[in-house]
Amino acid sequence: MVRAFLALLIAAASLSAEHVYIGTSGKGIYLADFDAKSGKLSAPALVSDTAAPSYLTIHEGHLYAVNEINEGSVSAFTIDHGSGKLTPLNTVSVKSAGPCYIAIDKSGHSAVTANYSGGSITVLPIGGDGRLGEATAFIQNKGSGPNRDRQTMAHPHWVGFIPASKLALVADLGIDEVAIYNFAKGKLTVGNPAFMTIPPGSGPRHGAMHPGGKFFYVINELSSNLMEFFYEAELKRFTMVQTLSTLPDDFKGENTGAEIEIHPSGKFVYASNRGHDSIAVFSVNDPKRGTLTLAQHIPSGGKTPRQFEIDPSGHWLLAGNQESDNIGIFSIDASTGKLTAAGVVTGVVRPTCIKFAK
Repeated sequence: MVRAFLALLIAAASLSAEHVYIGTSGKGIYLADFDAKSGKLSAPALVSDTAAPSYLTIHEGHLYAVNEINEGSVSAFTIDHGSGKLTPLNTVSVKSAGPCYIAIDKSGHSAVTANYSGGSITVLPIGGDGRLGEATAFIQNKGSGPNRDRQTMAHPHWVGFIPASKLALVADLGIDEVAIYNFAKGKLTVGNPAFMTIPPGSGPRHGAMHPGGKFFYVINELSSNLMEFFYEAELKRFTMVQTLSTLPDDFKGENTGAEIEIHPSGKFVYASNRGHDSIAVFSVNDPKRGTLTLAQHIPSGGKTPRQFEIDPSGHWLLAGNQESDNIGIFSIDASTGKLTAAGVVTGVVRPTCIKFAK
């Protein structure tokens, strides 16, 4: 009887835990379990030694990791839903150096990578078994920007999809451009308009589409600010509405913006600062225009928060601090969006990406 009761308790605990995968800029993908009730993250364990898996994405029981190396590639894995262990499927070249981001279209048939070091974009087909095929499209970006240290060439850093409009968006840090492509059957064609206007020297890094479908937000790495665009679906047009700094007014040090994410409720926007080493919290103060108001700055729990992730419940935020080898855990206030530090977990070398296996 006692054993049966203990078994039920263990089963209940396992149901409340979510698998969390952590990519790194060094060697390997880590796995940990996250308890969404308590906010506790278990000690991370290495589950793959794939090289430089700096960004991950998960789709229908499969995990895909970019290998941010000179001979850039993407590695595909099957996820064991019980144990969380990864089984390698295959690794495919992106025909470029340094892929740093990967996104999968709604159909699950294509993966698109932003190849930072190579200045290019690659489309890889995905088979029914989750395996990757050879590239079906490749675009080499060209150009430069005014920042002679960071913008001597194109540097795509992010890819995102707007499924309802069949669009793919690409943020290029090196040429100050968020390009707009039509995306169909694994092919990219230049949109009309072809890009969003970004001020020279801003260095657009990542973007996020509001769940309501009308507002698009960009974090600029070099200028440490957020830009909001209003999206008109029929015209496929993005109009700039607002620009806000991600930093406190009195901050004088060096900083680069990194990650941006929107709360599942659509009420809050979060951005990370590397240098100030903080998470900036913004509230959406006008649901019709999508404009933002700064609500909080809070230390990230370590150094260089390159990426963070909000858990599926919307109650927690986990920040990967790349230069201090730790993960900061924060609870999210449902009414204000503000963060409260809830702990720090070590044991991962150079964490750069956190993903929940939904």
